[in-house]
Amino acid sequence: MESKLQATQIHALLNDYELLEDKEIEMVKQALYNAAYVLMQNKEELANQLLDHLWGQVPEESKGLQALLHQAQEKSPDWHWEPPFPEL
Repeated sequence: MESKLQATQIHALLNDYELLEDKEIEMVKQALYNAAYVLMQNKEELANQLLDHLWGQVPEESKGLQALLHQAQEKSPDWHWEPPFPEL
């Protein structure tokens, strides 16, 4: 994903996921859609955005997505999860 994004734009990466139908792939596709605006501005944010959008959403039995999150954590060792909305 990182290589494709660096070589093209987020829209080209999203197109790769359009024809694939799988629960895990759908989660990645949705995360990329949600992160598209940020990734258009800064492609280096891919790992952070995947972590932001998928952390806590991926079931433990989804080994492929767990591996993806592990790779993203290696790329962003300073990343830490924060709730999307601060508690009041």
